[in-house]
Amino acid sequence: MKRFILPLLLFLFTFSVVSQNIIFLEGTVTDSATGLPIVNQAVYINSDSSNGFFYYNTVYTNSNGWYQDSISLGGGTIDTGLLVVTTYDCNQMSISYDLIFGPMNMNLVQDFQICYNPPSPCQADFTWATNGTLTVQFTDLSTGTTGPWIWSFGDGTTSTSQHPLHTYPQEGYYDVTLTIGAGGTFCFDTITQTVHVIDSTGGNCVANYEAYPNVPGGLTVYFYDQSLGNINSWSWDFGDGEYGTTQNPVHTYSQPGLYNVCLTVQGVDSSCYDTYCEIVNVGGTGGCQAQFTYYPDSLQNVRLIHFMDLSYGDVTSWFWDFGDSTFSTEQNPSHMFPEEGTFYVCLTIEANNNGAICQSTWCEEVSVGGGSNCASYFTYQNNGLAISFAGHMVNSQPATYAWDFGDGQSGQGQTIVHQYAASGIYYATLTTVTTDTNGCTFSTAQSLTVGDSTQWNQVYGQVFAGNFPMNLGMVMIFSLDTTLNFLPFIDISTVDSSGIYYFPMVPLGEYLIYAIPFDPTGYMPTYYGDVIDWESATVVSLGQANNPYNINLIEAIAYNSGNGGINGQINTTGLKSPITDKITMLLMNEAMEAISFHQVNKAGEFDFTDLDYGIYYLKAELVGCQSDLIKVELTMENPIVDVVMTFTGNHILGVNENYTTMEAGVVYPNPVRDQAQISLKLSEGTQVYIKLFNLSGQRAYQLSEFLNAGPTTITIPVGQLRNGLYTLHIYTNSGLNLTRKLLKSQ
Repeated sequence: MKRFILPLLLFLFTFSVVSQNIIFLEGTVTDSATGLPIVNQAVYINSDSSNGFFYYNTVYTNSNGWYQDSISLGGGTIDTGLLVVTTYDCNQMSISYDLIFGPMNMNLVQDFQICYNPPSPCQADFTWATNGTLTVQFTDLSTGTTGPWIWSFGDGTTSTSQHPLHTYPQEGYYDVTLTIGAGGTFCFDTITQTVHVIDSTGGNCVANYEAYPNVPGGLTVYFYDQSLGNINSWSWDFGDGEYGTTQNPVHTYSQPGLYNVCLTVQGVDSSCYDTYCEIVNVGGTGGCQAQFTYYPDSLQNVRLIHFMDLSYGDVTSWFWDFGDSTFSTEQNPSHMFPEEGTFYVCLTIEANNNGAICQSTWCEEVSVGGGSNCASYFTYQNNGLAISFAGHMVNSQPATYAWDFGDGQSGQGQTIVHQYAASGIYYATLTTVTTDTNGCTFSTAQSLTVGDSTQWNQVYGQVFAGNFPMNLGMVMIFSLDTTLNFLPFIDISTVDSSGIYYFPMVPLGEYLIYAIPFDPTGYMPTYYGDVIDWESATVVSLGQANNPYNINLIEAIAYNSGNGGINGQINTTGLKSPITDKITMLLMNEAMEAISFHQVNKAGEFDFTDLDYGIYYLKAELVGCQSDLIKVELTMENPIVDVVMTFTGNHILGVNENYTTMEAGVVYPNPVRDQAQISLKLSEGTQVYIKLFNLSGQRAYQLSEFLNAGPTTITIPVGQLRNGLYTLHIYTNSGLNLTRKLLKSQ
């Protein structure tokens, strides 16, 4: 579930008595070139004042280009005020008018004459289907066209067929583009979609599903398995504490809300598995919604604003218009405005809504400057229809707290409990005003699903490099995923110039927080708890956040430069959504001291250059994921070593003979009754130690023997052990270390 931010629009009002409490606004929108009415044009109406009167609405023109809105002032005593009425022209430029209302001026009229580009009569669209091989059938779904059709399959090849059948050279993600025309006219359109190609005949599995309500807005949802591979088991987590094991379940929810539904599939030999999760909107209309929040930089650099995307939907692209003729396509940009003032910032997203393209735009007036940083936020906890709110100032200044609960009710105070009349989605807004001489005002809002059991936490802290803040870097938060398949909750925050990071919405659970500097020299990526490996990190348990979570980066050990280097590649198999760019490759010297790191890119690549000859160790660091420790020796005869690893399930394995590695498969069968087996593959002969521990840390079994290079199967007798979960440790004298779990049952 995502949270939404209501726009913050600050205008000046004076107050006395109004005899009429309804503002009537109307107008027309016409084409400036032809004078014809523009149909279904969005008109944005907003207002705000410090007395608690907030208003924002979007209306659309009818077939005559006419729009209207009625705005209630409630029981307030507003004498004069200001409405801002906005629409967009053909160049996506905002056209705005300020309309003053008062006791003798409650009927307002505002017309627009704008340039207008009518929708294209031809629309490109396509779908695709695969039978689990590298061959994909593409089907044109475009409208208003008789051709031509120009396909670009994302692998360097093209086609002009209407419904092409294309075979890819290998598995992967491909951006497929279809461009269409309408014979003899100037109409053309283009669309790009990402296609995941995987050959499940080789033993891979791809989890996928579709979800449909029995009736629009209904609480009963039909789930249809769309997975690929030789699958014989399905495990569903419906996101409400209920589970299922049938292939195509029907599930009824107790209340509307946004639920994170996960499907895990597994093959007949336990080596093929995958998990796929998506947010299912139960009792709602689905789609997508652009939303964002922002906060000023904490070093009083008043023109630097950090933006955070909070959009809902399967978002595939972001486009920011900062209102100063600059733009960005990042998800969470930081922007330096040219001057202080008010800027109209818009975020436009595009999302994939069950195969259909969904677009949404959200705009807010962002106040830049004012000489004071007074950012605030709020947390809340659900207890049925009663919601407990708590306001927080980022810099802990004294302030007043004013609440708009989104149901027509308001309140005052830093903490407050509000009782809603019914379940539903409400937009709650907190406005804070500092009590110092600056009187700095800041507003923030969230959409909350009342009746939903999900609870959220705000997590923040500061990162230090020695005695100074880390001012260039990012922080990631990972949930501790304890399932066989690695699919954690992940969020990313870029630190500001004083090393502060902020995660606005983290669900309940256990997490690790990881700070990564952008400069790979001097300091190492470090977890909360001030360690470099996730197994030793301090776990953050969120029922109640204990902010701030400060991190002190571990200093890297100096090393000699030379002519050597290590090039690397991490391949992914059996994963629907690879997260290779979240992997950090750590480099250690022969004494196992951390000396450098490299963030793996989306293609799975990493490299270390200018290394002296000698022995090094590599470790791929990813929360919850076991990794081989790989020994690499650089010599004058072999100065450059290529390292290839595989990320499969929740393990990262070495798969090359140019360095010392130990690979291990999954424990099979699992659960196990009498004997468990695990396959090992060593790149060189070595002494191997195997130990089995119960949950209390007591050793239940051990074995030590010399194993030759190549594949070996180890048998572990467990028939005499008590039922329960055990941890299997496999390690060597050279520092290689692997961990697996097995479940002993009857």
